[in-house]
Amino acid sequence: MLLFLLMLVAGVYMFALDVRTKSLFELLIALIVLGQALVSLVFLKKGFDVYVYTRCSYEARDLVKANLLELVTWMVSEPRFGSNVEAREAQDEARRWLEEHADKLAEPFENILDELNALLNLMEKMDSTGEYYECFTRFTDEMLSRPSRCGRLDAEYRLEMSGLAGA
Repeated sequence: MLLFLLMLVAGVYMFALDVRTKSLFELLIALIVLGQALVSLVFLKKGFDVYVYTRCSYEARDLVKANLLELVTWMVSEPRFGSNVEAREAQDEARRWLEEHADKLAEPFENILDELNALLNLMEKMDSTGEYYECFTRFTDEMLSRPSRCGRLDAEYRLEMSGLAGA
């Protein structure tokens, strides 16, 4: 990004120097320099977008992991999610998973992705209506695909989950 920024500054500076001349060759050079400056501006914008996406994607992944662990911890302790035999077994298995993997939960999202997917499958078994699972996965997909908006999406997720829990 720094290289493109320097190219942009140099291009504008060279164009400003060449505009004062009246020859056709020098005007053509000035237009080429201006074109190079505009291309540099486009690449500078793309580089900034990549930087913002990368910085925000770590925050989004951390929020997704925290939301999953919070939801499963709540579902394990809530009796209404053990309404049938399969759900009770999933609750017991999720409870054991949380105890066995407590030390791994502090690791980055990418390092425990398989474990989080296993926990997500247990959550799906506990949720007999599918409302909580569907809500979680919908917001997770949105947060991971649009990480720059993860703060707003997390607030919407919490609002919708509060509505489901109160219903």
